[in-house]
Amino acid sequence: MLPYLVYYFFAFSIIFLPSKIKPLLFSILWFVFIGFRDGIGVDYFSTIKTIERQVIDFNDIAISFQGYNFFDAEIVYKIFATVFSNLGINILFILTFIAFIESIMIYLLIKTARNKNLIIIIVLLIFSLHYPMNAIRQGFCLISLIFANNYFHDRLSIKAQFIYIFSLISHYASMPIVLISRLKINVKVITLFIVSILVIYKLLDIDTLTSRYSIDQIDAFTFKGNGLKLYLFTFLFILFNRYVLNKNFFDSENLFLFLLFITTINFNPFFRLYFFFLYYKIISECYKLDYSSISGLKKIITLLIPILLFVFEWQEIFRFQPCSDCGDWLPYKSILK
Repeated sequence: MLPYLVYYFFAFSIIFLPSKIKPLLFSILWFVFIGFRDGIGVDYFSTIKTIERQVIDFNDIAISFQGYNFFDAEIVYKIFATVFSNLGINILFILTFIAFIESIMIYLLIKTARNKNLIIIIVLLIFSLHYPMNAIRQGFCLISLIFANNYFHDRLSIKAQFIYIFSLISHYASMPIVLISRLKINVKVITLFIVSILVIYKLLDIDTLTSRYSIDQIDAFTFKGNGLKLYLFTFLFILFNRYVLNKNFFDSENLFLFLLFITTINFNPFFRLYFFFLYYKIISECYKLDYSSISGLKKIITLLIPILLFVFEWQEIFRFQPCSDCGDWLPYKSILK
């Protein structure tokens, strides 16, 4: 537990330092803590095993892109695994490489944010545990999407388009959210979302999916601890949109999150898309928010979602039961030792 407390202490202390050095110091600290972890995160070992299977056999290239092999992991990881394998570098360091790329994006986002301190706090609270260390591929997709859609002034520039496409192909299951992130949400977009969901889940191994996330549990209050969060964060997101961003209660984003909320209650695997969309919107809006100019109550509402997300992530960590081939959260271990 002590390494986590030390990380939080020094990372939070950075907000009191001169503005010019905050982005670099925080991104370096974040990279060292995330990038050099060892066995931290439930899916740590399973992600490594998945990436190890992606090495392309140049004697039979086609087999890597046929049937289950095509959907086993995204092409991004096939490229990473093949390059690292041919260079003789341990596949383990692909996770370090991913964290390094993410830290560069975090550095640039903090550097250009309207309020550097706010983004540092947001990243510290909600992009330091689950997404970068557990849901690794989805987290890589998430930060890439946030970067592509917020950092560049011109979304149609070559650089912005490249990062956006990279995000699109870095996590198949998150494609629906990535696709609609650049569209104005309306009936047509929601239809596109539903169709893309049906296509992706048709192509994926649905038996494996439903065995991991049971679809016969309709009571969201009892599913993996996400039930209470579903109700709470749907309410808080609408509150944030209305009173901080001054959007209508029936704003299309509120309606879309509510659609995800209803869908997740009845089909549990959708909780991944629900929280992906929630994290994407919260980080993106806070990046653009002039935090210093809003009232005290609005400041509290703004920080309420990331603080509660942080609390719930630690709740999951404390109640986690060790399992075969799973990584762990405590104690923190580093490959630097």
